[in-house]
Amino acid sequence: MLSITNKEQEECKVWVIDCRGYIHYQADLKPNEKLDLDLKGLVFGIYRMIFKSENTSFIQEFVKY
Repeated sequence: MLSITNKEQEECKVWVIDCRGYIHYQADLKPNEKLDLDLKGLVFGIYRMIFKSENTSFIQEFVKY
C-alpha cells in the first residue's frame, strides 16, 4: 500500500507508469486530498510515479519486489 497526499494548493494529476511507458494508474487529486494505492496488482519491476500540477511537476521512481 502506498499513501500519497497532495500538499499543493492546486489540483494535481498522478500517474504510475512502468519502464515501457504503460500507464497502470492515473488520478486527479484536489488540494490536501489523500490517495491510497494498492500495488498488489503490479508485477515486480521499476515504476515511475509522476505528479503534475499547473506550476509543479515531480517524478519518483520505485521498485516493486
